[in-house]
Amino acid sequence: MRLSEDTDIPEALRPAYARCHHIVMSYLHWLSFTTMDAGRDPDYFKNHLLSYTAHDFIETSMMSLTCIREGIHNPVIREMRSLLESSIKLSYIQQKDYKLPIAEKVLKFRSELADHKISRMREIKFHFLSEDSSRLFLEDVGRIYGLTSKYIHYSADVIQERIARVDEGRTGGKESPDDINSITDVIQKAMAQSIVFISHAVPQYVMGDYLVNPESPFFDWHFLKYRFIAEIDAGLDYKAERQKSLAEIQGKRSTNVEF
Repeated sequence: MRLSEDTDIPEALRPAYARCHHIVMSYLHWLSFTTMDAGRDPDYFKNHLLSYTAHDFIETSMMSLTCIREGIHNPVIREMRSLLESSIKLSYIQQKDYKLPIAEKVLKFRSELADHKISRMREIKFHFLSEDSSRLFLEDVGRIYGLTSKYIHYSADVIQERIARVDEGRTGGKESPDDINSITDVIQKAMAQSIVFISHAVPQYVMGDYLVNPESPFFDWHFLKYRFIAEIDAGLDYKAERQKSLAEIQGKRSTNVEF
């Protein structure tokens, strides 16, 4: 359903929900392009986990919008941890043995897939990022993973948060714009980090094809506001298609980063 057709959302919540909707759709647009562009490799459907796991990312994204529209928030935070964990495992496994057939990958990396720790993300090579940025990015991932992990098992913080919402009357269907914006901040960061991980699991040409697109206006993609994706974009400034507008692109990029 298009946002403009969704009459079930109270007027006061529509701007906050529209922001969430825009962010999720921006992620899905990139994911759709990435799966199709990576699929130009004739062996993609034989050896790339994304050819199957993309459906999990899509389901998680669409489920998040549905839940938020219905006033259901905490399960979305748990799903963002799953999205992030899945993206890390995808990148790690594809980098370790890119050409291994999918069925054999699942067997070879069975223990890694079962492990919920994310420490293996430090073995991923972030060829689009500088060494310092790679370190800062992983620190950023650690913060979001830690935040979302609090909602996997009940903790004092989560219970106190629920108590505050109930006592203030902010239960399902009675949430505030701030409630939606708060969870959207988590979605935004988790999806941005997912993009960085997945972009290092697919052929390098994919991000170039997506970001250096003469048919798209400069910076109309939401996730260029994430500083590490902006750095990936900056690494493409050498491309011939950008030379005539390079100063404009660099100027807009420097003022575009928000998180």
